Amino acid sequence: MTDTTQWVVVGRFGAPYGVLGWLMLNSYTDPPPQIMTYTSVWHVADTESGASAMPIVVEQQQPHSGRFRVKLHNVTDRTQATHWTHRLIVIPRTALVPPEEGQFYWADLVGLTVYNTQGQLLGRVDHLFDTGANDVVVIHDPAGRAHLVPYIPSVIQSVNLAKQTIIIDWEFLESRGF
Repeated sequence: MTDTTQWVVVGRFGAPYGVLGWLMLNSYTDPPPQIMTYTSVWHVADTESGASAMPIVVEQQQPHSGRFRVKLHNVTDRTQATHWTHRLIVIPRTALVPPEEGQFYWADLVGLTVYNTQGQLLGRVDHLFDTGANDVVVIHDPAGRAHLVPYIPSVIQSVNLAKQTIIIDWEFLESRGF
């Protein structure tokens, strides 16, 4: 039987913390503590597709220096914790609440085709990241070059999930030296 679950990456395990099997956690949710509301459906995966995702049990969680540390079931020492380092935390798409009007999950934007306001193809969304000031969309153009585009209203003109497109004001970026 094939698993048809749609997975969404919500975080990544960081380095072990201490010698008792704790791990640091990098949350990809906004706000970051939101990731803790999904612990009952956490799975671990090595790829963003969630292929071979395995359920995991969080025994304890603690805020730590603006991040989190977690203790997983049956992970009792630092050596065991290193096995989990850099692995992705995924949840079933069905566990997410629908975003508000005009809001999007990053997972929904990856792979969208990007055009400028004149309809010229600029590339595809490869991934996004947060700078603290704003999110950044990484677009790979047809030649394979990466372009970093701020996800701000003056640049992102429209997102159409039905058409799988994003329209950006490339001229605005060029006028600002991007």
